[in-house]
Amino acid sequence: MKTRIVIYLAIVTIMLTVISVFVYLQQDHTSPEIDVPGGDITYIEGEEDAVLLAGVKARDDVDGDLSSEIRIYDVAVLENGQQALVTYAVYDKSNNLGKATRMVNYEASKTEAKKPEESTEEASSEEDTEEVTTEAVTEASVPEGYEDPEMVSTGAPVIKLNTHEVHIEADGDFYTMDYVEDAVDDKDSKEYLYDNMFLDSVYDKSKKGTYELIYFCVDSDGNRSNSAKLKLYVE
Repeated sequence: MKTRIVIYLAIVTIMLTVISVFVYLQQDHTSPEIDVPGGDITYIEGEEDAVLLAGVKARDDVDGDLSSEIRIYDVAVLENGQQALVTYAVYDKSNNLGKATRMVNYEASKTEAKKPEESTEEASSEEDTEEVTTEAVTEASVPEGYEDPEMVSTGAPVIKLNTHEVHIEADGDFYTMDYVEDAVDDKDSKEYLYDNMFLDSVYDKSKKGTYELIYFCVDSDGNRSNSAKLKLYVE
């Protein structure tokens, strides 16, 4: 009797494994490709993203043309202050992330807002108010159970989000990387960590509900970062 049970369980296990492999193979695991046009362009600090997105296209083997979904992932100004490395990113409908980079000429903004002169007492008062307001906003943006870690790496990378709650309309615009504020590692660059950022969650922006998204990244030594949580409300 026991032998029959063991054989039965083994058969069930094999069947479940086969089914799991079949389901996995049916899913889309290929990242979309981004095509960045050649030629020099100059980006002035503060300009609209459209300047950097002009002519940039994306295509996925399953979802087709994703050009309208491309976002500016990062604009990293080089030490010379005259060039910047632009990183483009796009997700397909299966949450596969595609990225591409481009070097552009960079100019700092030529206009600076001039602040009216204020008395020392007024300035001090406004500064105190600003500190209190900023502190209140920070506390309000971190709901219970959601932590913002200290951005110091002692081996494993550390990531931080710029918010922990997002409200969108069903089928509204939602780009997961818009909410990653920073990532640091004792060895790897921010760009490397962004290229190896993952989302351990399932959500559907077309269906109303509350979803908890778990962000994490992995460094070149295989160390996994903290899990940064974002609550998505589809309304």
